[in-house]
Amino acid sequence: MKIFKSIGLAVLVLGILSSVYGFSMYLFKIPIVFGATYWGPVIFFIGLELLAILQVVKSIQKHTPKNNNVGFIVGNLILCFWAFVGIFGYVLFSVATIEFKNSEQYEFVTNHIRNSTEYQEKYGEIYDFGLLTSGTTATDYADLHLGLRTDKTNANVDAKLIRKNFKWEIEELRIH
Repeated sequence: MKIFKSIGLAVLVLGILSSVYGFSMYLFKIPIVFGATYWGPVIFFIGLELLAILQVVKSIQKHTPKNNNVGFIVGNLILCFWAFVGIFGYVLFSVATIEFKNSEQYEFVTNHIRNSTEYQEKYGEIYDFGLLTSGTTATDYADLHLGLRTDKTNANVDAKLIRKNFKWEIEELRIH
């Protein structure tokens, strides 16, 4: 039990430090370090989950020999289950966001905006493209929605891409 507590606390502290580091990079408009910004909260919640499961197991062990309170045990197990479902959903969402931001389509759109003097003059210096990205992608079509942080404004980018002759082309790009 002590080893699980030590592992849980270590993962929790690592997640907190990584989250604070990633948030400070984002806050002070320093180019974001990939791992800290996205994986920090995930690591934190995994550590929290380990400690919660450990607490439930300790509570069950403590109450089972003295009195066989089935309602208390079942309540703890249900709480543990829903905590696990929440953490699993958060981890799954984070992994999907990270994979989406590493896609060929996302890179094409962000490079197009970064290299466009028209957008730089209109919106200013680009800091980053936000933490959350959504949309749909396929082998020959993509519909992306992402944030845009510049020194003048925060905006949303909607981009529709189509692949022709193995190269991506922008069908429609709207910044609002």
